[in-house]
Amino acid sequence: MAQNNNRNTTGHAGRQLTSRERAYIAQRKRKKIRRRRIIAYSTIFFLVTAIIAGLLYGFFTIFRTTAYKVEGCEKYSAEEVFTASGIHLGGNLYFTVTKHAPALIQEKLPYVHRVVIKRKMPGTFLFSVEQTAAAVAMREENTCLLLDKNGKALERLPETAEVELPFLLCPEPKIAAPGLYTEFDDVPDAVANPLIIYKSLLSAIEEVGLKDITVINMSKVTDVTLVYRDRIRLHLGTPSQLEDRLRMAVNVLENENMISPEERGEIDLTVLKSASFRPDKEVSAEDV
Repeated sequence: MAQNNNRNTTGHAGRQLTSRERAYIAQRKRKKIRRRRIIAYSTIFFLVTAIIAGLLYGFFTIFRTTAYKVEGCEKYSAEEVFTASGIHLGGNLYFTVTKHAPALIQEKLPYVHRVVIKRKMPGTFLFSVEQTAAAVAMREENTCLLLDKNGKALERLPETAEVELPFLLCPEPKIAAPGLYTEFDDVPDAVANPLIIYKSLLSAIEEVGLKDITVINMSKVTDVTLVYRDRIRLHLGTPSQLEDRLRMAVNVLENENMISPEERGEIDLTVLKSASFRPDKEVSAEDV
């Protein structure tokens, strides 16, 4: 008689496992696999976390801001420029927000016209500064306010201060403070806002090379005049086509200076392509 040697390797010899026993064994296998997966995933998670933490620590350490450099600024010290920016040392070079720093510098340090901030390794901020300069002086509230050619107020001096700049006569500004751009209300019948006329006028004066202007009279922005060397009044009238008018003025002034460098008078530039000099009319800063 043949002997049955079949055995179930998962159970006791000579006995078949019940369905409950098979289910229990399968459940234990699944739990064992799950524990292995959890251990593997946990190990990977902690390794990745440690690597990221190390990278972040290295990033913040290597790229920590430790220095600053300022180029192109003679009016203010490097420390003044950096302090005005609101940026602090010790932060991350690339995470530090610099968006508002140029505007802060330009307002707190009026003679700064433009600032470009760059990041340089290792851990250095580079400030490239473009300065501005006073173009006119405007008497206001017993002081002398200096403005650049774009209308930015630079500083207040005592009214008695001696300045070698043209004096500006203009409508009363609604905003005029060092570090800010001067603002004016619109004037009825004017071709533009007084600030726009001012900028156009100074740009035209520079473009044609007109020198020795001592007074810029924009008291009536519809009828602008300049004074040359406190002795010749340049009557521009409506502030339009300024370069053409001022080029005529340069030619007439050259002729008059050759004829008589001391004679006083007026050059009428109100009619384009025509300019005439009227002598014997004294024109000075007090007369305009």
